[in-house]
Amino acid sequence: SLWKKNPQEVLNLFSQKTSLPFEKMMEYIANPFLPETDDRKFGIIRDNFGLNKNDDILTPEQITEFLQKPNLRQRIEGEKDEFFYNHNPLTFRVIRRTRVKLEEQGLLEKINVNLIKDGSVEFNILQENIYQKAIELYKLLQKRVKAAGFIKILILRRICSSLASGKITVDNLLENNKKFQLAYAQKNMNNEDDDFLIGLLEEFDDDLENEELNKKEYSEIFHNMPPAEITLLEQMQGLFNYIYYIDPKFVKTKELFIDEETWIKDGTILFSQYYDTAKWFYDSLIKEFPDVNIGLYTSSIKSRVYIDGIEESKKRSEIKDLISSGKIQIIIGTDAASEGLNLQRLRNLLNIDLPWNPTRLEQREGRIKRPGQIHKEINVINLRYKGTVEDRV
Repeated sequence: SLWKKNPQEVLNLFSQKTSLPFEKMMEYIANPFLPETDDRKFGIIRDNFGLNKNDDILTPEQITEFLQKPNLRQRIEGEKDEFFYNHNPLTFRVIRRTRVKLEEQGLLEKINVNLIKDGSVEFNILQENIYQKAIELYKLLQKRVKAAGFIKILILRRICSSLASGKITVDNLLENNKKFQLAYAQKNMNNEDDDFLIGLLEEFDDDLENEELNKKEYSEIFHNMPPAEITLLEQMQGLFNYIYYIDPKFVKTKELFIDEETWIKDGTILFSQYYDTAKWFYDSLIKEFPDVNIGLYTSSIKSRVYIDGIEESKKRSEIKDLISSGKIQIIIGTDAASEGLNLQRLRNLLNIDLPWNPTRLEQREGRIKRPGQIHKEINVINLRYKGTVEDRV
């Protein structure tokens, strides 16, 4: 096909910098000959020559015959000058060229991924107790509300994310229950008052971020919550209060940063699904590594940096510049905030928690494995608790 043989001429024709006699144009039009779906005129010509939908070339004999038939020829010749802009295989046939394919073709320099397998972490006895109580709570909720599955996913995901995140979630569930009961008592509301329920949720609930749930279904959890469910939540809260500040995932992260020089020297992005986890890791890393410049990249009003011993709020655009310039060695980000964030200066990726959607996990890796990456190999570690859903992911 001339489309492949004469790329410069094709670009000139496409941009209307040059034009060709109609007879010469037909050599382009004939191979590939576009389908009826591109324009009805191609369907009429196809019918005339008895072409089916899988035939995509006009033979030299058919071209000659076509040029000798004014009724067919005029269908295309009338828009000769605009033809290559409106109808051509460059716009009709789109090829998705993945990074893997471009690397195989030598069009992008290959970036090797060193997946560190030693990312599993053991639950301690008290964490295991919390995890089992969350499952017990799910079984009780399952008997009375549609959103039982949501609570199971919410608590288990957040327990696996960080102890701080799990603690905040349980605290919120208990606090929300108190506020709902008070509101029901004061206003004599019932479970059908949708606007009232949604208003309460918008006022004090942070746990719906990143979760898909009908707000009315969520509110039903707190309508006449039985004592057995409240007791389980209070028991979990007590256990969290005792252990939340000693997070096994953070201990693993701290050991990695101390033992492997590259994780600080060459820069690291830590990802979490939840702001609670990201903020807790940010605060804890500042305490453990006071000489390292660290950033928190999340919502526009919560993003912060710790540089040269001083902590302050920063716009996300400013944090991007600090990363690009090499001023920040460690950045902790949430999934929602980090879409479009390019981190090709950083060499390392640490997933504090694992999204259950594999596509989201690939997007995280894509933040550092991209054109312009200054290292030929990147390091990735996925922290997860053994025997949990996160571990299976």
